[in-house]
Amino acid sequence: MVNQDAPVVVGVAATTVDDPVSLAFAAALAARRGAPVVLVHATHGTPEHPTTLPLLNREDRRAVGQDILDKAQQRVRDFSGGAVEVHTELADSGIVPALIEASHGASVVILRRRDLSSLERVFTGSIITGVAARAGCPVVCVPSGWDPTSVHDRVVVGLDDAALSPEALDYAFPAAEERKATLHVLYAWRAPTVYDDIIFARTNEASWREGTRQHLEEQLAPWRDRHPHVRVEIDVAYARPAQALAQASRSSDLLVLGRRTRPLPGGLALGSVSRALVSATECPLVIAPHPDDMTG
Repeated sequence: MVNQDAPVVVGVAATTVDDPVSLAFAAALAARRGAPVVLVHATHGTPEHPTTLPLLNREDRRAVGQDILDKAQQRVRDFSGGAVEVHTELADSGIVPALIEASHGASVVILRRRDLSSLERVFTGSIITGVAARAGCPVVCVPSGWDPTSVHDRVVVGLDDAALSPEALDYAFPAAEERKATLHVLYAWRAPTVYDDIIFARTNEASWREGTRQHLEEQLAPWRDRHPHVRVEIDVAYARPAQALAQASRSSDLLVLGRRTRPLPGGLALGSVSRALVSATECPLVIAPHPDDMTG
């Protein structure tokens, strides 16, 4: 379970202050929870080679990095009206290891997803997936252009065809409760071939929907008992999971997914749906680690 009082960690880049969606999200979340915010910026550990030392030494990098953090710190204070305690952390390592280290003991790590070219998206996406696949707490990816004033009063949690994701539900129910929002439980699946589509449409779809809904109702009972004030809607969709969840994100305040346990190289612990949605959601995306991987 997430420690709601633990720090809210935010990865800060040079352009974060110019597009401060992640800072706005962090300020609102920290204010609701009464938690501090920790802003982390990394200087990427650039080697001090004799040919570059006169141009970019460690002191210069740290001075620039601290200036970036100071500006981001002021933005969080402005967003929260001074109600949130804000700390800064300047790391000499790369941003991925710095955020993974900061995630241990944090309640959440927040990153901004920029709208970039294909080549730039590969680099930025690798940062997000690298952190989300290994962090010891949930990771939130906030899309550039997200409007924090646009409220839908709906949190969506996506479930796969294997089993319920306790990590996703453990995050989604409290998130809906603290926002006083409806929790929309979305289960999506589609047959893999056109041939199977035809058979499924003619013979099994109605019974599949009803059976799946009943199964979900039974499996959700423990979370509903712990959060009796959360209004729950169950949606069983015959659709590709990534497409259904991306569409749902258009009218949601938050989309929550679970992460596979035992992180693998290259962000494979996220699974194909999570990796697709990192670059496709229109609302903030939460990727929650398996309870066995939680360190907060």
